[in-house]
Amino acid sequence: MERLRCLTLLTIVDIRAVGPGVWNSWKRQLIAELYNLSEERLRLGHAEHGRADRVESKKRAVTAILGDNAALVDTVGAQLVDAYWIAEPDDIIAMNLVQLERAKGTPLDITTEYYAARGATLVTVIAADHPGLFYRIAGGIHLAGGNIIDARIHTARNGMGVDNFLVQDPLGRPFSEENQLARLRTAIADALANRIKLVPQLAARPPARLRANAFQVRPRVEFDNKASNRFTVIEINARDRPALLNRLARALFESRLIVHSAHIATYGARAADTFYVTDLLGEKIDQPARLKAVERKLLKAGGEEALEVDVA
Repeated sequence: MERLRCLTLLTIVDIRAVGPGVWNSWKRQLIAELYNLSEERLRLGHAEHGRADRVESKKRAVTAILGDNAALVDTVGAQLVDAYWIAEPDDIIAMNLVQLERAKGTPLDITTEYYAARGATLVTVIAADHPGLFYRIAGGIHLAGGNIIDARIHTARNGMGVDNFLVQDPLGRPFSEENQLARLRTAIADALANRIKLVPQLAARPPARLRANAFQVRPRVEFDNKASNRFTVIEINARDRPALLNRLARALFESRLIVHSAHIATYGARAADTFYVTDLLGEKIDQPARLKAVERKLLKAGGEEALEVDVA
């Protein structure tokens, strides 16, 4: 336990030492969650944390949050797989269930709200899941001036996508004014309806973080087929810049891969984005030639010349 505490403190100090504005409430929340889960695992051991027990624990917590709407856990919640219940925080699950109930029978439902607990704006998009959904949502958020700091992507049993994004502006501040929130909703809806041309409009946007241009980060792609039983895990490191996530997601889409989950991290000028993917048949990507082709596309998307290619 003492080593865990020391490691936590060292991690916080290390992040804060990167520079002004790097440490924020979102990262504080992530470190706190990691510490609490690790501390619980050390005290109780693996035997106390079966998958079914964790899901039931989440459902009890969400039931308490929902109050009069607690029945949604057993009705709407039945459409959500175990991986969703484990991945999402209790309060976000509660909000998702209410939105899913409201969105029944509609092809698209978008909510944007200031999420004070994470120092960010929560954007939730519920739409029929299809290839390209993720990269178009990401593109719409970027066009609205948003920077995605975390993304959790899920598909319900009825085929609806439930995608949660945490968004800040380029200076690390949440969108909280109604006109900002409305701009996010409009941009996402336009991107999904093909009312805007994502590639040229994103390429034409001026850089929002000029300081990052002073750093050279060589893009790197790593594949892991052992970390998950169901998915191929892909990690891409590249220089952080506007619309990077959209370009990476578009490269995965063009490689005929389905993104099931995405985890976004930024360390100073370097972005480390991790994707859990399968092919169109739901299988892992393990053929060497296919992996090499995906790697080439991602390196191109994450490279410094990507903006020039997009403009062309």
